[in-house]
Parts: sequence; C-alpha cells; structure tokens
Amino acid sequence: MKDEQQIEISKATIYFIVGCVVYFLIYWHRLLLIGQMPFDGGMLRMFFPSWVVGKNLLKSGCFLWDPFRDMGMPFLANPVNQALYPIRLLSICLNFVEYQRIFVVFHVMLIGTFSYLLFFRISKNHLTGVFGAIAMSFNGFVLARVTTVIDFATLSW
Repeated sequence: MKDEQQIEISKATIYFIVGCVVYFLIYWHRLLLIGQMPFDGGMLRMFFPSWVVGKNLLKSGCFLWDPFRDMGMPFLANPVNQALYPIRLLSICLNFVEYQRIFVVFHVMLIGTFSYLLFFRISKNHLTGVFGAIAMSFNGFVLARVTTVIDFATLSW
C-alpha cells in the first residue's frame, strides 16, 4: 500500500512538472523562445534607471547611498531599487533584458509552487493542486503585473 501511494505521488509530481513546463512554454513562448519582453513606459521610466544605478552601485561595493538622485538619497530607502532582494545580485553580471527574463521566470515559478502547495493542502488532491497552480500562475492579473516589478515580486510571495 505504501509503495503504491509513493509511486502515485511521484507520478503526480512528474505530471505537475511536465505540465507546468509545457504550459509555461506555451504561455511565455515570446519571452523564452523569441526573446521579447513585456515592457511599458512605466517600467522604462521608473525601474530601468534604478536598475542601472543599482547595478553600478553593487559593482562598486557600496549600495547604501545613491549619489545620482535628488542630491543624494539612501539607496535602500526606495523599494523600487530592490537593493536587498536576493535575485538583485544577478544584475551585476546580466544586462537588463536577461535580468528581466530571469525575474519573470523565477516569480511565475514561485507563484506556481506556492499555489500548488496551497491547493494541495486544501484539497489533498494533486490534480487540484496542478490546476490551481496553473490558474494562479498564468492568469491575466499576473500578466498585467509583470511590468510593475515591485507589485509582481510582492504578488509572487
């Protein structure tokens, strides 16, 4: 009995992973396969300058103070800078578009993982968890928040 249940769980896990990868490629094919990014003016006006300044400050080793804006201001004080966000450290070795691709993929996978765990915990059914994860990860609300980086990161957690 225990072996059958364990085999069933591993099959469900494999189905979940394969299903998410396939659906992820279908939903984000422009992002991953064609190389397009969902940008808008707000991202380029608000987040890109902070990203460039943050990249330069991280390379210099001192990212506590931003001397380039408003006659100097604390870099950590502005949430848009994401100064202490762990994935932000990748900006040192990546350009903006590559960083954004990794950012989107990581956060969509994060939404899917947490949604799967939530729906599985509620229903005790792997299939419900898979469909819940797909519904939460690939809906219009998530797609609309990709261009507002802070909202997207908060939504993922």
